[in-house]
Amino acid sequence: MSTGSSLWLSSSLPGAARVFSGLHGGILYTFDSSPLDDFGCAAAGAGDVNGDGFDDLIVGSWRNSSNGAASGRARIS
Repeated sequence: MSTGSSLWLSSSLPGAARVFSGLHGGILYTFDSSPLDDFGCAAAGAGDVNGDGFDDLIVGSWRNSSNGAASGRARIS
């Protein structure tokens, strides 16, 4: 199971996406990003994108400015 949370503590802190164990509910992985880019505004399973035999996670950052002001970005992990 995965969750996304943009601006999860404060607007000056990065958002996060977490992957939780279906067995015991503990956090398996945490992904975060730069402050103010709303990383974690959307998160979804993406299937096995890179062919390694494991399903991947896609996480949105709608205000990320890597390619222009607030152009957005999606990260696959």
